Amino acid sequence: MTRAEHPDASTPQTIRRLLPMTRGFRGSLSISLLCRLISQASGVAALTVGAVLVVTDAVPLWQTALIMVGIALVKGLSRYAEQYFGHRVAFTVLARLRVRFFAALVPQAPAVATGARTGDLLSRSTRDIDRLEVFFAHTIVPSISAVLLSAGFTVAAGVCAGWPIATALALGLLLSISVALMYPGAGRRAAAADAAVTGGISQHISETCAGREDLRGLHAFAARGADWSALGERRTRAAARLGALARRRQLAFDMLWLATFVAVSVLAAFDVAAGRLTLAPAAVALALTFGAFASTEPVVGFVNEWRQVCAAAARVQSVLDATPAVPEPTPETQPSAEIAPRASASTTDASGAEIRVHDLRFSHGDSAAALQVPDLRIAAGAQVLITGPSGSGKSTLLDLIARVWDADAGSISIDGVDVRSMGRADLVRRVAVIDQRTFVFTRSIAENLRIGVPDATDAQLLEVCRQVRLGELIERLPKGLDSVLGAGHGRVRLSGGQLQRLAVARALLTDAPILLADEITSQLDAETARQIRSLVLGGSQGGTVLWVSHTDDAAKWPGPVVHIDEQGLARVEPAQA
Repeated sequence: MTRAEHPDASTPQTIRRLLPMTRGFRGSLSISLLCRLISQASGVAALTVGAVLVVTDAVPLWQTALIMVGIALVKGLSRYAEQYFGHRVAFTVLARLRVRFFAALVPQAPAVATGARTGDLLSRSTRDIDRLEVFFAHTIVPSISAVLLSAGFTVAAGVCAGWPIATALALGLLLSISVALMYPGAGRRAAAADAAVTGGISQHISETCAGREDLRGLHAFAARGADWSALGERRTRAAARLGALARRRQLAFDMLWLATFVAVSVLAAFDVAAGRLTLAPAAVALALTFGAFASTEPVVGFVNEWRQVCAAAARVQSVLDATPAVPEPTPETQPSAEIAPRASASTTDASGAEIRVHDLRFSHGDSAAALQVPDLRIAAGAQVLITGPSGSGKSTLLDLIARVWDADAGSISIDGVDVRSMGRADLVRRVAVIDQRTFVFTRSIAENLRIGVPDATDAQLLEVCRQVRLGELIERLPKGLDSVLGAGHGRVRLSGGQLQRLAVARALLTDAPILLADEITSQLDAETARQIRSLVLGGSQGGTVLWVSHTDDAAKWPGPVVHIDEQGLARVEPAQA
């Protein structure tokens, strides 16, 4: 965990980040503030009016009851309006913030999904953004109203009961507000720990779901459960620390509230006994004291939540401010000639593209070994096998060609154009990737196939499905291409081999001149693997294919072979005669 991932966010930093998001909603927040002032003033008015009327016996009891009912109605309606306008602002801003969050992930893709903790990202996009609701709905308006009402009630107490009483009330309020500043460092650390472990829990769930088949086969669920228990204990400790801090603050606030109320009561009693004050103003002073502390209590109450807001805001902001691993080219770095678009589903001749790699060097930050490719030329239309031990850099080489990452040194070019000068859209049109794990959306077969080619017709979809031997399956389905994939009633669940065929169909449909196949048969039986290999190598229609495998026999491979050794050094073996 680095400081960049979980910075120690302060209150001013958080406010500077979040407050500008309320632009356009200041009117709604002002209405919410006005309604809160009316609501809390109504509560104090109920105490004050009730106490005065009972003490003075100025009006009949039934009239007193009617007045109290009227005040209660005003309080209830204003409270509802305050909540409505405040949460309307909060939920709208959070919705827009989520749009910003996912928009910020787009230029960071696909590296953000390959190298990032996706479960933690999910936690940031859901729980952390939800946590910011506290600021928009429960911080701005309550904080402003607490200051205004406390000052107003103090002045009113001075006018009604004398300034010594007002001074005692003001001193008690100032001390009570200072309670919110207790344990600032401990609060920040506890909130940051809570946010981090929550992200870890989300990551643990994500990884467990993704690897459930492997865990079942290895009988490793017990060990995984032990990790889950450890995370749960960390979460409990973090919550306990936050709870302990909250209880200490609340205890200090309650003691100050009680002390101030006793002080005001004693001063009022002395003034009444001395004849300087009557019972009605004394009752008003006590009611105003109660109301002033009641308006201040929420500020102290949400200090813990505010620390969590700061931690959540820092985690969200780190994603919004993240620098893309592969930045889009600037006008100065783009090639002089436009790259011809190729992603038309109607194209029938997918001629390959030449790939040149020169003096390439790349390593992940936490990896000691570095991929090194001194010089590699892959002719257009070649079918190249890439072999090597696990962890040598086979998949990394494909990632660099697809520009998931940029090389630390050297260059990669496609048809003479450096991939770093290609925009993401241009590169996607020229390079299709098939991974060993095919992801499908819970949508129809047609929609899953049209991801790369949105304008493909049903006829083109059926044709490419027949090429990968999915045609008969689709024709047997009652809804055909409109059948929804996934688990559950009315959905179609594909086997591993069928999923790989679907992935091949999706790649072939794009008609990209370069096809990258990364260990796509490693989890299939021998016959299915042979069929998939035949489909990819035979269905690429003359395109350039880079086939990563640790099981294919290089001696029997008809085309060139690139071998990467344990140190990450690549060497090229010529095509077999």
